[in-house]
Amino acid sequence: MKSRILILATTLLSASPAMAADPQLKPGQWETTVHMQMAGMPQLTAEQIAQMKQLGIDTSILSGQPTVMQQCITPEQASLQKPIEPSANPDDQCSIKNYKKSGKNVSGDMVCTGDLKAQGRFEMTIDSNTSYKGKWAMKGVTREGQPIDQTTDISARWIKAKCDPGIATAP
Repeated sequence: MKSRILILATTLLSASPAMAADPQLKPGQWETTVHMQMAGMPQLTAEQIAQMKQLGIDTSILSGQPTVMQQCITPEQASLQKPIEPSANPDDQCSIKNYKKSGKNVSGDMVCTGDLKAQGRFEMTIDSNTSYKGKWAMKGVTREGQPIDQTTDISARWIKAKCDPGIATAP
């Protein structure tokens, strides 16, 4: 579930700056760093985290370490003026409300009414056509009844114009 929240937040935050046309972002391959904090997360020992890594489990959320990923931003995405609806998990039925772009700032609310019942707010600053940063906060409850209270910091930088094969395009 926590990885689903990471994907959802990353999708929203990494797609939003790609939508801003003033200033225009460069299309191409971007590197995004996501640092998520989840209130109420159990504290695991280094040994427990190492065991989870051996099993192939992404422990970045549990260890408090940032997650770094790369994605491709198309020219169309780099020039859009409206939000891209998050699509990390269609069962979550999330949508963006109150989307606003003013100069270098992008903000909005996200409401999830499906398996994930949550509300959140994001704020982005486009530093230049090759970098952006932002914050995200979301609270709610999962289908299983587990509470979610997360804050996320994100930053991204443009790598190059042509995306490597296998790099996913932002939704």
